[in-house]
Amino acid sequence: MLSASLDPPQEFLAWCERLFLYLQTLENRLFSEGLHVLGASPSQSQLAAYLSAYYGDALPPAAVDVLAEGRGVEAARSALEAAYQMPAASHPESATQQRQQQQQRQQQQH
Repeated sequence: MLSASLDPPQEFLAWCERLFLYLQTLENRLFSEGLHVLGASPSQSQLAAYLSAYYGDALPPAAVDVLAEGRGVEAARSALEAAYQMPAASHPESATQQRQQQQQRQQQQH
């Protein structure tokens, strides 16, 4: 959508510049190694290269390693939590119990 403040050629040039920058980012993520042959699983190093190229800086190296090594979802989540310094996720049942206990305390106060 063209805005009234910019004439179409200026806005189009700005859009072209954003597109060019995006394409440069995409080009930098392309790689010649990391894909696998149909019927053969990628090696650990190929998978790590693929994940790094695909996600770039959005996936911390520790998480790439965990995923490439196939250590499972819990290990990957732990690596992401550690990388982003998030508190460990509590078990869903304990979170539900905590909410119920909080609701009970609130009801007792009223």
